[in-house]
Amino acid sequence: MIWRFGWRKRLTGRRVPSCVKILHHCLRGCRVEQSDESAIVKNALQALIRFYRYFISPWLGRQCRFHPSCSAYAIEALEKHGTMRGSWLAAKRVARCNPWSVGGFDPVP
Repeated sequence: MIWRFGWRKRLTGRRVPSCVKILHHCLRGCRVEQSDESAIVKNALQALIRFYRYFISPWLGRQCRFHPSCSAYAIEALEKHGTMRGSWLAAKRVARCNPWSVGGFDPVP
């Protein structure tokens, strides 16, 4: 599916920017079970990671030396450990993903 920026008509006849459709695509997997702020922040971070994963990463090519990829690791760490610790684990993983790293299988602890 090709996404283009511009205006599209809804069924109601109102015109809506297609970037709203892109945002909806990124937020599709996010769910808010609780109404607390940490769940909202966690979902916002997951949406940013999904945006990177689906729209920016294909242009850059496969660069990650680990399995699962760094973006999949970050989403799993956020789901498993929450906002603070999951963000810290994801940042450590991205810092380890460099040309001098051996890589390999590295699951979320």
